[in-house]
Amino acid sequence: MDWIHCNNCYTQLEPGITLYLTSCGHMFCNNCLDNGVQEGTCLVCKVPCSVMKLAPDMNHEIQDYFTDPDDILQKCCEVLQFQRRHRRRLLSYLVQSTKKFYGARTELKRMTELCQKQHKQLREYQKIIKSLESQLSAQPRQTSPFNVPISPGNNVSPNFLQTTPNYKRARTTVSVEPRDPDTHNQESDWQHECAESEVKQLEQDFLDGVHATNAGVGRVILKSIYH
Repeated sequence: MDWIHCNNCYTQLEPGITLYLTSCGHMFCNNCLDNGVQEGTCLVCKVPCSVMKLAPDMNHEIQDYFTDPDDILQKCCEVLQFQRRHRRRLLSYLVQSTKKFYGARTELKRMTELCQKQHKQLREYQKIIKSLESQLSAQPRQTSPFNVPISPGNNVSPNFLQTTPNYKRARTTVSVEPRDPDTHNQESDWQHECAESEVKQLEQDFLDGVHATNAGVGRVILKSIYH
C-alpha cells in the first residue's frame, strides 16, 4: 500500500516506523507524535481527536479503509450475488404462496356458495317432509284389501263357516232299463245321450263350485275390511 504515509512529514510506512490514525481521519508517524504539539490535538486540522495505532488486529471497520478496493468490490459482488440468490428464492416462494392463496380463496368462495345452496335445498326438503307427514297423519288409516289372506282367519266367525254352503258334485245315477237286443241302434243313441247329460252335469257342478268359492272369498274380504 504505497499511499500510506504520515500526513505531517510524509514518511511512508517502512520498517521501524509506526503509524497512528486519528479520529478525524489523519495519519501520523511515531516521530511526529513524539515531537508534536499538545496531546489530543490533530497536527493537521488542529481539532481535538483520539489516536489509535495501526495494527493487524485493529477493528474490522477500520481495516476496511486499508483494504484494496478491488478486493472490497469483489467481496461486495459476492455478497450481492449471495443476497440476490436468496432474495429471488424468497420472492419465488412468496409468488407461489400468493397464487395458492388466491386459488384457495376462490375455492372457498365457491364452496361457501355451494354450502348455502345445499342448506337452502335442505330447508325446502324439510318443509316438504313436514307437509307430507301432516297430510299423512290427517288421513284415516285404511287397510288394503290385497293384504287380506284368502284362507279364513280370526276375523271369520264359526257361524259363517257353518253357514257357508259346501258344494260338492252330485253323483248322477242313471238308471238303465233293459232294452230289446234287436234295438241295438236305439240303445247306442240312448247311451250317447246319457254320456252328454252326465258331462253337462259335471260342468254345471264345477261352475257352481267356482261361484261358491268366489262368493265365500268375497265375503271373507268384505268381513275383514269392515270389521
